[in-house]
Amino acid sequence: MVEAASESLRDGASCIWCGGKEEEAGGFCSSCGRVIAHVPPWALAGVRKRKFFTRRRLLFSLCLLLVAGFVFWLNFPFLPDPAILLFRRPTTNLTSQSLPGQWSMSGGNLQRTRNVEQVQQDVLGQILWSVDLGEPTFSEPIVLDGVIYLGAHFKIVALEASSGRILWTRTTTGPVQASLAAAGDYLYVGLLDHRALALDLKTGDTRWEFQTGGIVTATPVVADGIVYIGSWDGFVYALDAATGEHIWRFRSGGPIRSPPSLYDGALFLTDGAANLHVLSARTGQERLLYRTPGPITRSPIAGQGLVYFPSGGRLYAVDSGAREIPGQFQLKKVWAQFWLWQLPGIPRPPGQKGGRWRVSPQDSSAGFTASPAVSGEAFYLGDAQGILYANDAQHGQKLWRFRGDAAIVSSPLIAGDRVYFGTKSGSLYALDSKSGELAWQRNMGAPVEVSSVFAAGRLYVHTADGMLHSIK
Repeated sequence: MVEAASESLRDGASCIWCGGKEEEAGGFCSSCGRVIAHVPPWALAGVRKRKFFTRRRLLFSLCLLLVAGFVFWLNFPFLPDPAILLFRRPTTNLTSQSLPGQWSMSGGNLQRTRNVEQVQQDVLGQILWSVDLGEPTFSEPIVLDGVIYLGAHFKIVALEASSGRILWTRTTTGPVQASLAAAGDYLYVGLLDHRALALDLKTGDTRWEFQTGGIVTATPVVADGIVYIGSWDGFVYALDAATGEHIWRFRSGGPIRSPPSLYDGALFLTDGAANLHVLSARTGQERLLYRTPGPITRSPIAGQGLVYFPSGGRLYAVDSGAREIPGQFQLKKVWAQFWLWQLPGIPRPPGQKGGRWRVSPQDSSAGFTASPAVSGEAFYLGDAQGILYANDAQHGQKLWRFRGDAAIVSSPLIAGDRVYFGTKSGSLYALDSKSGELAWQRNMGAPVEVSSVFAAGRLYVHTADGMLHSIK
């Protein structure tokens, strides 16, 4: 036994420090000078190979998997749909955003702020011409390259802006309650017969049509080659603006009666179930659902990092960039219930995600029914008692008030340093936007229930008697 051990010590060994070969076990390495260790075979026989899947590694991997899954669950609703991005692309970059001197869509721009910043001369209140278009509708005129396009009773008309002379008429199957939108050589409109049409801007001939599941009273909006059309079937449809091909659709909680607005890649949409939806404009995926207790029948307005919309007689302001994590609202409802039960240690729950502030009229019985007009400094809107409110656009604080002679049911218009609005009694007002002082007042002979528009230095007013007026 002793002889075998001694024989093993004389066998060549390797240095574990420098890797030298044929060294004598128990001696010093000739290369690095360190002691050569020798491990006999009987000691190595009990050594097991190290396992790759240890308990510690398995637990660590499981924790990483859970964290990655949780992060993916939080962000999944906000990740772009690759199928829509890759296979459902718009074929053009058409937009209904108004160019200087024009008003090519309801609200004037994609944010629908109804604000014209550059004005060479203020409107003085002088009527240039008036045209009788028959039975009234709620279609707001648009003005493009010296031509006015307007939905009327069983027709769409194009008029010369300088004289009011009718250039062409396109018959329809019913009254056209929606306003029109123009982009490129196309004119877009929704009808009560469950159709959305793209017409030739010069002739009114049909270029394409799309069948919806309900009537359409909301104005189309065009951005980046996509036309967005809401319907009373509860869907908003995103279509290729040049071909009418379906790109995506989103189902809301109720009928969509008013057009959406767009800002910073997001689509803002209100429905008849008192909800504000914030969607990805490109893919239609929902980023935020903001709930209110009252009905919403007017458009949201985007500006200053906020979204403004009337609901239940009050004006709400919501953070335009807010996103709601799935289940967040339901968790807050449970939290609120525990807080109402006054359970020990339960703090007051926060408000809805994205909510900033809200403004109520002076008299709680006189609600806001129309969307505001928004500039960089202030927003303007009227109530059912005829009071026009000017408030700070960022924080909602009072700036000034002006009392008109009757209820204000349409949105005001900002043009330069003037604010224009009409009332149910037929009065049209022009105020200084900074002070609220009256510049002029004129009676239009019929209620002003459709918002006025401004283009090329003129004001266009569609009154409740079916008349269209041009004012300079």
